[in-house]
Amino acid sequence: MAGRRRYLVFYTRPECHLCAEAAPRVRRAALFWGLALQEVNIDTQPELAVDYGMRIPVVEDPRGRVLAEGEFGTMAAWRAALGVRFGRSGR
Repeated sequence: MAGRRRYLVFYTRPECHLCAEAAPRVRRAALFWGLALQEVNIDTQPELAVDYGMRIPVVEDPRGRVLAEGEFGTMAAWRAALGVRFGRSGR
């Protein structure tokens, strides 16, 4: 699809313990699905800090839809969501 990004966006900030816990799982999921990962420090842009400040970490799919935010708990749920959106098995 022309113009469609082929990466996950991982909104985070330094010193965020939830972000640090989620980061390795988010990286593995991006690799699993064959997508690049764009990590965005929300503190570098004031509008992002306002939009995502209390929600981080946040992961968006290639269409900009939120897959997960806050404490992720189990990554299996949003990995399955990726599979549904890309027509792949969540294993």
